[in-house]
Amino acid sequence: MKNSLDRKRALEMASLSQLAYVAYNQGIEIVRNILKNGFPSFVRQYQTIEFLHAPRLFNSARELACCGLLLSTPTDVVIAIRGTEKENLDDYFYDLLVLPNAEAIHSGFNSYVESFWTQLQDFLLREDNGKKDIFITGHSLGGAAAILIAKKLQEPGFKPIAPHVLETYTFGAPPVSAVELMLDTPLYRFRNAGDFIPHLPKIVAVLIERIPRLTGLTQIHYM
Repeated sequence: MKNSLDRKRALEMASLSQLAYVAYNQGIEIVRNILKNGFPSFVRQYQTIEFLHAPRLFNSARELACCGLLLSTPTDVVIAIRGTEKENLDDYFYDLLVLPNAEAIHSGFNSYVESFWTQLQDFLLREDNGKKDIFITGHSLGGAAAILIAKKLQEPGFKPIAPHVLETYTFGAPPVSAVELMLDTPLYRFRNAGDFIPHLPKIVAVLIERIPRLTGLTQIHYM
């Protein structure tokens, strides 16, 4: 399958990935106002704006942490996932739990997705009828989560009905699988040539003689 990159769409996805961090650090109302006002200009105005949350693992009060954005228009659904925050112990736990699970998926990344999957699933069932385009994006840990979400959405009941599309845009995302992971939907991976984060699970996994890798339907673009 040949795919063409929409650069304007990629820029919007990068901005939404950044806003997922802003929601965590500065509060969801700031991000809500940004999105309602359509700022910056290449980010569309979204009619439905929700925020993904998951319980903190290392917090006795089980407070919720913002994990990302859930957005929709009459034609599109966008899922933007936050990456690692340096002061969030949960994120480091997910990053470093590199042993593959029974499906050969990075256990930590899979657990991160599972921590908010019920809310995400409910949003999709409410906002998407199979006749909207779905775009998934994220940076670093969020990019790894975006890939696993795309994998889940290939299952019956979630995948958009043709000619509608499911596309994934990741920025500085590490590999997610210890075996070949095939996606039948477009995956656009962006990373800086000198960025070591996309290779970090490989570096750690070498110590346990497991080398995660991701192959399949991918297009890699360097920034």
